[in-house]
This record gives sequence, C-alpha cells and structure tokens, in this order.
Amino acid sequence: MTTATWAGTTSGLLATVGVFQAGLASGLPWGRASYGGAHHGVLPDRLRTVSAAAAVGYAALAAVVGSGAGSPTVRRRLLTGISAAMALSTVPNAASRSPLERWWAPVGVATSLAAWRARPETDRA
Repeated sequence: MTTATWAGTTSGLLATVGVFQAGLASGLPWGRASYGGAHHGVLPDRLRTVSAAAAVGYAALAAVVGSGAGSPTVRRRLLTGISAAMALSTVPNAASRSPLERWWAPVGVATSLAAWRARPETDRA
C-alpha cells in the first residue's frame, strides 16, 4: 500500500471515531461504549461537551490527513503524533470495565498503525 492509501485509511478511521463522538455529543444513548461505560444511555452534559470537542478534533484531523495538505515534514510530524495518541488511547479502552468500550481498542491500534504507515519520507540531508 502507498502512503496515500494509508493516509486514506487513517482519515476514514479518524472520521469513524469522530462520528461516534458526535453521536455521543448529540445525545445518542451510547454511554456504555464510552468513558469507562459508567453512564448507561445518554451522557451527562459535561461529557457531551467533551465529546463535541473531540468530534470537531477528529473531523479536522481526518480532513487534513485525507487532503494530503502540508509539507512532508509537517505531515510526518502530524501523523507521528496521531499514531502515538491513538496507541495511547488503546490502553484505557482495552482496560475498560465496559465490554462495549473495549471494542474501541482495536480501532485505536488500527488507526495508530495506519497513521504510522501513512507518514511520508522527509528530505533530510
């Protein structure tokens, strides 16, 4: 696969997480699949606000990664950061008491690996 294909995969996975966060923010009853599964049904307002901000962040990252914008150095740094953040997100998801939230662990791993593979080479001399 090419770095462009990996970038498209990364963008799609980020968009998926963003849509999930937008659903939480809009009041869909997915509380058991998020935030440790402590909230059955609709999240409290505070966490809905957090999810709204997360949805915007994931959408922005998906758009930037998917567009191919930026120099190779900037893209490499961004994708390295995304890879690290998604790898770290895997830990609490995998350790969650909520079986539904644990489903997000493989998504974090897949997004982390895709972002790592999408990193372009840089022109270091």
